[in-house]
Amino acid sequence: MVKYLTVLLLFFCSLANAAEKNPWYEKVDGNIRLNVELFTKSDCPNCIRAIAFVNEQLKQQEWIALNIYTINESTDDLMLFHQRQKKLGDADYQVPSFFFCGVRYVGFRSAETSGKELLKSLEYCHKNIKDENQLSAATRKVLTRWSAGPFQQVKESEPFSWQNTFLMAFVDAIDPCSFFAIILFLSFVVLSPPGKSRLYLGLVMLMLMGLGHYMQQAAAVFYYHSLFWLRAFAVISAVAILWWLREIYSNGRFSLAASALVAASAFFITYLFQQSCLETNVSLSFQAWLQSLELPSWKTFAVQAVYQLFYLLPALLIFLLVLYLYGEKKSIRRRLFAQYTAMAFAALTAAVLIIHPAWLSSIMISILAALLSFILGWMKLWWKERNDG
Repeated sequence: MVKYLTVLLLFFCSLANAAEKNPWYEKVDGNIRLNVELFTKSDCPNCIRAIAFVNEQLKQQEWIALNIYTINESTDDLMLFHQRQKKLGDADYQVPSFFFCGVRYVGFRSAETSGKELLKSLEYCHKNIKDENQLSAATRKVLTRWSAGPFQQVKESEPFSWQNTFLMAFVDAIDPCSFFAIILFLSFVVLSPPGKSRLYLGLVMLMLMGLGHYMQQAAAVFYYHSLFWLRAFAVISAVAILWWLREIYSNGRFSLAASALVAASAFFITYLFQQSCLETNVSLSFQAWLQSLELPSWKTFAVQAVYQLFYLLPALLIFLLVLYLYGEKKSIRRRLFAQYTAMAFAALTAAVLIIHPAWLSSIMISILAALLSFILGWMKLWWKERNDG
């Protein structure tokens, strides 16, 4: 009996040790060493540049353990490449591909662009593992964001132009990931007290949208690490939304100060979580391009400010259109439908903030929430007209 218990204990200990061991780094004499894997092809020009860079730069770093694989010359290398991609949900077989810290960086242009971004990411991961004694989810999120933004899309420095700035800001503004935040913004506008206060509240939320967008664009490290302690504020915001909706439904009105506080704070928290969407990274590509220009500080700040204004322009136009349509007194039925739909969407947002705020960055959930809100709004209007009739 003792023998079987000993074997069982050793088995569970081995499982625990295996779970604790992270394949992306190891401790050597008390120091952290990152495991970096580069997959290449022998006939790939970008791979040749990537190999030259890692041999010149990375092999000199004692905290990096580098392995280079050639997938068109070794079946074992190809199978390992397939396993690495499968674990991350990829299946494109693009090379060169760098795997480290649980993320994948694809492509390589030059040492001055891609090489610089790669080294920055490696140093960031190494420092965070040392400081936190683990490879945290926040660190991986930052690296994933960088891998899909600056690293993949950074180019040799192109001349500055306002045309490029406007184009990238416009594409960034119509990103499907912003759908949830835009609908919530319009919902709060509809639910806010009428008159000039509605206009002022909308402008305040637009400014908060610009601030949140700037945070994830220019301060990605701070942004992703802040999402974890913002979880408590998400729950508080959700409770505030539900309280606000209850007062509106029961009394028909709510104080201006309370409406402004609830709407502005809840919208800002929602927008911050929504910006964690990783489908597109236009803003980070713009940030990498802007940094590569090495403009004077005052001009960089000015370009950033103009970019945020361009980014907010579509939302501002939609906001003004909704104010015009919702403000027409002759269409009471349309106004009631808008109010019921807005209340339903705000309630669904509160539920998501409580259950799992990361869902706010899901395009599919955003669409489903909007459709469900329209259905609930129409049902509520139908029920009211049926009872009044």
